[in-house]
Amino acid sequence: MFVGLVMPLTLYYFNIIGKQNFWPVGLAFGFAIILPVSVVAIITLRQSTDRFHEFWRYYELKWKIGLPGIRLLYIPLAIIGIISLFMTLISL
Repeated sequence: MFVGLVMPLTLYYFNIIGKQNFWPVGLAFGFAIILPVSVVAIITLRQSTDRFHEFWRYYELKWKIGLPGIRLLYIPLAIIGIISLFMTLISL
């Protein structure tokens, strides 16, 4: 998650992108969701889809949030991240 947050903000630090451009901020929030979920999906789906479902059930129980709530939060942030990625690449 922290890699997802820090990576786009380095664009501001090294002046690769102008300070007035807000797309890397959206990219940071999107990557904070996309990268960890992608890693978990790759690791668990290599074993079986049952492991993938087991992880998400564990996540529900640990954080006391259901899959509809997770989807409500993660899907919009992932979409913002993808859009921000393309807009950031265009503005480079």
